[in-house]
Amino acid sequence: MSNDLGPHKLLYSPDEACEALSCCKTTLYKMMRQGHLDVRRLGGKKTVIMAASLRALVELLPKAVIEDPFHRESEKTDRPFLIHIKEDA
Repeated sequence: MSNDLGPHKLLYSPDEACEALSCCKTTLYKMMRQGHLDVRRLGGKKTVIMAASLRALVELLPKAVIEDPFHRESEKTDRPFLIHIKEDA
């Protein structure tokens, strides 16, 4: 029996959560230990992550501001962009 109800999926396995968050297992388990995710035991054995806590975590991520300090209106460049993370106060 699958708990995949499309957009109404309630629970994610650690592997599914990693895929959904685009992170590795080390990062996921660190977030779990730090209490950033609502983790439950299904049947006393299987670890599952509540979908609502995954959505809440994503909403709390800081917004990235992408700037190109080398860009000039009259000049196109292939230099890499710098990404600055802007924390909301």
